[in-house]
Amino acid sequence: MNEFSPAIYSGSAVFIAYLICQEFNANELEDIGNWFMLFGQFIVTYSGFLPSNDNNSNTPDLDTVKKALKKIEDEIDSIKKTHP
Repeated sequence: MNEFSPAIYSGSAVFIAYLICQEFNANELEDIGNWFMLFGQFIVTYSGFLPSNDNNSNTPDLDTVKKALKKIEDEIDSIKKTHP
C-alpha cells in the first residue's frame, strides 16, 4: 500500500464509494458501511498487537497512555465548562 500517494489512495476510496452509493438504498449502504468500519477497526487493532519489524517500536508505554487519557479528560472538562 505504500506505493500510492495519499491523494490517490483516499481519492480512489471516495470514487469507489460514490459508485457503490448509486446501487443501494440508505439501509443497505448503512449496513455495508458499518461492516467495512468493523472490518477496518479489527484490522487496525489486530495489527497494533503484532510485533514490530523495526527496533523502534511504536507501542506506547503505560505512562504515555495515561498522559494521553489525562489530556482527553482535561479537554472534555474544559468543553463542559465553556458549554454548560
